[in-house]
Amino acid sequence: MESHMKTIPKLIYNNRFQHVKTKSIFNANVLSIAFISDSNKENILEAFKATLEGNLLAKVIFYFLPEVIPNINLKNFSDWLWEERILYSLMVADDRVFTYNPYPEVRLVEVTSIGSLESVFTAKLANFHGTAIRVVRSIELSRHIEYVDRDGNIQFGGRFMKTILAFIKKHNGTFVEQKAKEDMSDVEELFKNRKIDFISMTVMMKGLTPSYPISTITPCVLVPYQKELPRVFYLMLPFQMSAWILVGIGVIFILFVIAATELLYGRSPASICQEVPFQVWRILTLQIHFRDELGTNHRRMFINFLATIQFMLLLSLYQSGLSSFYTKSISTRQIDTPEDLVKTSYKIVSPPVPLKFLRELQLLPKSVLERFIGDDTLVNANLKQMNPKFGYLPPSEFKDFLKELEERPSTKIFHLTKICTPGMLLSIATQKDSPFKDIFDDTIFRLIDTGFMLKWHKDTIYELKQVGFLRMEIAGESVLRPLKLKELYFVWVIYAVGVVLGVVVFFVEKLVKGKICCHKCQHTGKFGGRSAGSLVQP
Repeated sequence: MESHMKTIPKLIYNNRFQHVKTKSIFNANVLSIAFISDSNKENILEAFKATLEGNLLAKVIFYFLPEVIPNINLKNFSDWLWEERILYSLMVADDRVFTYNPYPEVRLVEVTSIGSLESVFTAKLANFHGTAIRVVRSIELSRHIEYVDRDGNIQFGGRFMKTILAFIKKHNGTFVEQKAKEDMSDVEELFKNRKIDFISMTVMMKGLTPSYPISTITPCVLVPYQKELPRVFYLMLPFQMSAWILVGIGVIFILFVIAATELLYGRSPASICQEVPFQVWRILTLQIHFRDELGTNHRRMFINFLATIQFMLLLSLYQSGLSSFYTKSISTRQIDTPEDLVKTSYKIVSPPVPLKFLRELQLLPKSVLERFIGDDTLVNANLKQMNPKFGYLPPSEFKDFLKELEERPSTKIFHLTKICTPGMLLSIATQKDSPFKDIFDDTIFRLIDTGFMLKWHKDTIYELKQVGFLRMEIAGESVLRPLKLKELYFVWVIYAVGVVLGVVVFFVEKLVKGKICCHKCQHTGKFGGRSAGSLVQP
């Protein structure tokens, strides 16, 4: 036995050591033995507490020397141990071993056998005996989902509160909700004063002990849905950009071939530059007009014929594609990146608490954070009742629902962008050095292994709908709809301008030709009269 004792690493702490912390040297499995005497009984508790800072759940034995036993009250000593959350401790006095149980109240217990010594620590937190477990509901779904189930019990939505309630029920505790400020600014003080035991959700907070992570969230910005692409832009849709490039190259190639052919047949460059572009335009728009000389030259006729057939096929494909696109409702490019958002004037609405957190940790680009305004308006109830002039930062639990709603062929109101925060681990926070840490994590592991966590996650949408937080009132709209006159306003304006110019040119040409004809007639009449007179004169 003595040889085994020599192999165990030991740290002997006395007055010569100052500011030594065992957590930086040993892990949580360290066993501490404190010898209490008349000389150190006044300051040993504070010194021991400082030594075990951050590691108060380690096992410790307090050995009271005979000289101090008459002056020590083990019940008061147990009260101090529980106040400082030094839970796994034994007190040895006068060759007797004691410990304490914290629930339902601090009670001194003597360990009388080796068998009871083996279970002394596990029994401390096995049963809370109805003790109040005080919980603050954080800024998560449980604040908005609260209902009475079929058995008459109050239920809360979301995995966090369900996990806490499962833990309390397992250990025979009593759930008591503790109110905190709306902005959660007093939570740290409540924990410090031991007025609360849990906060239902947190990312990180100083002075608290997080549980094993329950979920990972990546909230994304929700912006108003960018409506249908204006119909005038449909004119480019039948062909992709590569096809339009080929059409342009084809037109230039035909222009070059016809110009080269005309040049070889003796046409002047000035005449070619004036007439060939209009000839190619006529072929492109299928307004065929072959000059007389083309009929006697089969090669030139063949070139024009092939060009006409080519553009006839292209125009047919274009018109058929255009007619099919004009029956569809095609959305314009949505806002998906910070650069897209900067080009708009949208403001993003977020509750003040998460907005403060986003700004402190810079979880989104600065250009995006500048668009945020603090407001308690959430993505709730009917999406159609929300203000489509603003964007929102919905809870991460809504992402699946919002994506499904956006993909349906219905009237779209909002679009879930790709402007998201980095993934964040969410935990349930307890007091610093909380004795619940290990047994609470054990509850989380069991809930994950049995599939309850996954089930609760899938039940979220049902619960949101059940309490009226989200309503699946979707206004149907067909993706096929007729073309309306006003949707091609600019096209009709251009067409009207062209018609008016054509009419004006027509009448101007008629008027000019009429004046020329009248002038010729007058000139011919005068000349003819004089000639006739001269012929009949003797």
